[in-house]
Amino acid sequence: MGVVINGRDAVLRVAKEDPQWLPAVRAALTLTERSIGEFAGAWLLDEMLRQHAPRTWYPNFRRLVTAGILEKVGESTRGGQRAYYRLVDADGVRRGLDELEREGWLSSATRLSFTGVGRSGRSDLGAAAEAILGADFPNP
Repeated sequence: MGVVINGRDAVLRVAKEDPQWLPAVRAALTLTERSIGEFAGAWLLDEMLRQHAPRTWYPNFRRLVTAGILEKVGESTRGGQRAYYRLVDADGVRRGLDELEREGWLSSATRLSFTGVGRSGRSDLGAAAEAILGADFPNP
């Protein structure tokens, strides 16, 4: 028997501990609601751009896996450079985001602009962070 993760509680915990990850949670929910059960991390980043999320560096989505919001699906592809994920509890995540929205958390939590640079298996990502963050992304 596996551990049952409560999506609402996981979202509220992320809001308290790492609010800069909330735009990624919202984007994951959007992809799931579009009937995309499993999605690549790159698709999640594309959805965040569509939603005009703040310019933030996400080297990978392990933080959301650890929090119990996302679950990694299968092995990484493209030489370890692409991982696929799915929401563990979409209904709970929706309830958590709705609760944060009602309490006014989401507007203030999305003002953060930098999560940090870490290693995601490629040695050139840390050096490229400044160029990536300076790229021409739409600002809200």
